[in-house]
Amino acid sequence: MAIEITQNNEILKKLEQLEIERKFIALDSTVFDQYRPSASRITQLYLSRPDDEYSLRLRQSVAPDGETLFIATLKDRGIVTPEGLQRVEIETPVSEAAFTHYSQGDYPRLYKERAELCSGVTIDWIDGSDTPIIEVENADLHQSASQFLSLFSRDLLERTGHSDVDNESLAYAIYEGSLERPPEVSVEQIIEDMLAYRSIGTQQLVVGIGGRSGSGKSTLARELQAAIAAHPELGEPAGLVSTDDYHVGKNYLETTYGAPWTNWEDARVYDTALLARDIARWREGQPIVQRYFDFTTEEPVFGDPLPDSNVLIVEGIHASSRHLADQRQMFYEVATPLSVSLGRDLKRLLATDRSQAAMKSPEERLRYILEIGEPTYQTIDYAPRNSFSGCVRPMGQQALAGSISRAV
Repeated sequence: MAIEITQNNEILKKLEQLEIERKFIALDSTVFDQYRPSASRITQLYLSRPDDEYSLRLRQSVAPDGETLFIATLKDRGIVTPEGLQRVEIETPVSEAAFTHYSQGDYPRLYKERAELCSGVTIDWIDGSDTPIIEVENADLHQSASQFLSLFSRDLLERTGHSDVDNESLAYAIYEGSLERPPEVSVEQIIEDMLAYRSIGTQQLVVGIGGRSGSGKSTLARELQAAIAAHPELGEPAGLVSTDDYHVGKNYLETTYGAPWTNWEDARVYDTALLARDIARWREGQPIVQRYFDFTTEEPVFGDPLPDSNVLIVEGIHASSRHLADQRQMFYEVATPLSVSLGRDLKRLLATDRSQAAMKSPEERLRYILEIGEPTYQTIDYAPRNSFSGCVRPMGQQALAGSISRAV
């Protein structure tokens, strides 16, 4: 779901996080040829798809002083209004190393030349097209932009909101890579697999749910919890723990490995070996004392024991940890695209107190995920997707069919 930009627009403008954009094509492309000699070369790399909830772009360009710039931009899809396309835009510089890292992946690219006419007005010449695209951004804040529109209105055809002037769509139009995505994980699928294990006599079940930050792991885990409790064949409460809860704390990390600690996706941050020991004790009938991570102090705190149950759901970035391999029967990865995960993550950052001391702003969080978080996530040795015994699922399908027929 896109960020709601119809509320608090004035606040977002002050934070420079609300973009109001209009796009035009020139009726006569030669009108703007005089500006092309001053254009700079730009390479854009898209880590999102046009049908994603959010657009995520990396850009390499050259500043007027000759410095090469690397910029990351996350946008929601916004809404088209009489003033233009209104959307939230979060932008931050990133390192050359980060740009190079993603450049090595199979992502769509767009090459173009850009000239800046005045504040708020740019002209793009996309490689392979002779028709320049004119972009006017936040015209209400730039008098020069308003004057430009008055002077050139007869030379322009407005295409705001159309795919033929959307850089991401244009990049995908020439993209030759794969557009396939892993299948989504459903609660129904997990329930079916659980019934399969129950049908062969496995009473204690540990279900792992992994995925990158913001992918929807916690949401799926809670939905699964509710579905288990309501299911006629299962009908029991399920315990729920997160690998995030086994955070060892900033003090331990910096005392052990040196300060400042910056990689919060690193496996050393989470004591999954202790979680495995807790699960082993849970199998013996001993309670698991709930742990939590305090985002204010960046240290673990403790709560009450988990209620008794024969089902334990373990979710988190490191739910696929090798330490947990002998403890779980099933594992599912929530393969939400990076752009969508980032959009949700930043929305959560703005709406809650989950910001850590080192990453208070959306820009800092965006830079951290792209430079450190996502590259680390890509190195995680994930368990096979939706892993279960090949002979078990047919039994689950039979068990599910039987429970439906009995309900009827």
